Amino acid sequence: MGLFSSNERVAIGIGARGVHLLIGRGNGRVKQVHSASAALPDGALRVGLHAPAITDREAVLEILRQLVTDARGEGLLRRTPEVVTVLVPDGVFKMSAVPIEGEAPKRVEGDRMARWMLRDLLPVP
Repeated sequence: MGLFSSNERVAIGIGARGVHLLIGRGNGRVKQVHSASAALPDGALRVGLHAPAITDREAVLEILRQLVTDARGEGLLRRTPEVVTVLVPDGVFKMSAVPIEGEAPKRVEGDRMARWMLRDLLPVP
C-alpha cells in the first residue's frame, strides 16, 4: 500500500452455495462495514479437487460484478479495489512455512502465523 492508498479491505468468498463480498475499513485492526451474498446458479461451481471447479465463469463473474456495483451504489465501496483477498474455507489448502533459521513451525504455530499475517487484510476475524 502506498502513502495515498485506501484503508478499505475487500474479500470475496466463493463457496458451494454462493458468492460473498465483505468490505472492511481500518488501519491496523480492520472492522467489517458491509457483507453481501448472492446465490450461484445450479452447476456454476463444482465442489471437489478436480479442475475446473468453476464451470460457469461468466455467471460467477456477473454475480461478483453485481455485488461490487451494489456496494458502490450504496456508498459502501469508495473505489475499485486494487487488492482483493480470496477467502478459502479451512481444510481446503495446505500451507508451508520455511523459516530462515531454526525448525519449521508445527501445524498450530503455522496456523497462528498465517492468521497473524492475514489479520490486516481481512474484513473478518
